[in-house]
Amino acid sequence: MTLPPEPEFDRFALAPGTRLGKYVIVRRLAVGGMAELYLARVRGLHGFEKVCALKRPRPVLAADREFVESLLLEARIAGRLDHPNIAHVSDVDVIDNEHFFVMEYVHGQDLRHVLAAASARGGIPLPCALEIVAGVARGLHNAHECRGADGQPLEIVHRDVSPSNVLISYAGDVKVVDFGIAKAISDTRNTRAGTLKGKVGYMAPEQCTGEPVDRRTDVFGLGILLFEATTSHRLFRADSEFAVLNKVMSGSFRKPSAVVAGYPAALESVVMRALSVRPEQRFDSAEAMLRELDSVRDALGLRASALALADMMAGFFGAPPHPAVELSGFHDTDASDSRVTALVDEVAPTRASERTVRRRRGLVAAAATATLAIGLVAGWAGATWSSASAGSASAEPLSAGPAVSVGREASVGREASVGREASVGREA
Repeated sequence: MTLPPEPEFDRFALAPGTRLGKYVIVRRLAVGGMAELYLARVRGLHGFEKVCALKRPRPVLAADREFVESLLLEARIAGRLDHPNIAHVSDVDVIDNEHFFVMEYVHGQDLRHVLAAASARGGIPLPCALEIVAGVARGLHNAHECRGADGQPLEIVHRDVSPSNVLISYAGDVKVVDFGIAKAISDTRNTRAGTLKGKVGYMAPEQCTGEPVDRRTDVFGLGILLFEATTSHRLFRADSEFAVLNKVMSGSFRKPSAVVAGYPAALESVVMRALSVRPEQRFDSAEAMLRELDSVRDALGLRASALALADMMAGFFGAPPHPAVELSGFHDTDASDSRVTALVDEVAPTRASERTVRRRRGLVAAAATATLAIGLVAGWAGATWSSASAGSASAEPLSAGPAVSVGREASVGREASVGREASVGREA
């Protein structure tokens, strides 16, 4: 079995073999309205090699300072989070004015794909569905409790708790991804009231009206996930986004027991409390909801392990090989820094990087000296260019699923996912 074919990419996509510092692009995984996700590879000493997911702004937005800052904020927020149920961000960098950050590659599928695959098999087994939601709750609680270097709470709120941002690996791991629109206390511009942040159909009522959000906003998102994972039905669906917003704000939806016969009453109680229109009527935190959910799971004997999730994934998707195995014959090309520089110059002609400036100065100096000793200068210039290229490639590079690190495009909505191969949010 081989990797899926490379998606048709526009002329500004990073070609396989392109270098961004120590990272080497292998293929593009997903494209969203705001960002692109790539499978990449890094190499180190003594045969060290690792695949990862690399996220960058779409080239048409690379010159938008506010958007780039938003992307970097996502990286800074996620970089502070260290939890088994959150996809790790390992690096953030800018090469020739090309901003990007690097996430762990989660070899698996996002929850949208899992729900789609399960629909033909009677839905996700209830113990597995509850374990998935429990994993998301654990990850969110960790994010909600995160503190800054000064010890003060960052007050992170994900604000986009949806199936496309939940990744399940083929090994049975559950990962929350895409803090791209997360609200943090240090982010004043993205937290102002009156702005809608999130996917319609997965927003809490206070998001729909542009009111302030807190961790209970994510509890509402957990309630939606719990409903959909255990019933295999969308909670808020209508003919228009406006109609969906009205349903969310009014709390107009069917109870789980009206969708699935024999739905456990104790579990339905957890769902309904999480989906309360008024935040003060919900669970105070993701942890409080998790404790109640665990009590229900214990009482009903509905516990599931990571091994059970892995068996479920194998039943739905088989055993796709990890990209690290597929890449054994992959070779780097020469489309390295010059390819990236050309792309940046054409799409985002801001200021050149210091390295680009040094190269241009070197070429000008070489041209001037050539009038005196063309032969000698030609040899010197060639040596200088080779040295600069070797310097940029010396930290040999690499390669990432919700997989998140990240993967394929999922089916519910337009958002691209990560890890497919699954992966993250409306913005890739």
